[in-house]
Amino acid sequence: MTTSSGPGVGTPEALSGLRVLLVDDSVDALDAFSELLELEGADVVTASSGDQALAEVERQHFDLLISDIAMPGMDGYELLTHLRDDPRTADIPAIALSGYGWGKEENLRAGAKGFDAHLAKPVLFDHLLDVIGKLRPAT
Repeated sequence: MTTSSGPGVGTPEALSGLRVLLVDDSVDALDAFSELLELEGADVVTASSGDQALAEVERQHFDLLISDIAMPGMDGYELLTHLRDDPRTADIPAIALSGYGWGKEENLRAGAKGFDAHLAKPVLFDHLLDVIGKLRPAT
């Protein structure tokens, strides 16, 4: 992950009140993204697998899903399929993170699978904030 000091980065109110479910099988990625999102004011819950993410969704409501695609067991696409099939989570905005690159094919596949946005790793944090801003439900 790459960070930048672009607009919005470092402003505690940028994501204030936003409940984010962050899913990645990499503990380092979870720690880094979680810390950065929390610095922006988000309330972040992490899950290291699709099954763990589904268990968290059973316990609480989230405003946004940010999920890695390539995970052992249940991948990000399968996780989102489960969420889209549940009326409680069918409309949750979802961002796919992957190491698959920026190609048109990857973006189309992520969109076809129900993701609202696809970002390739390494992610520029200010770009992630811009995407979140576009997907964030109006408050």
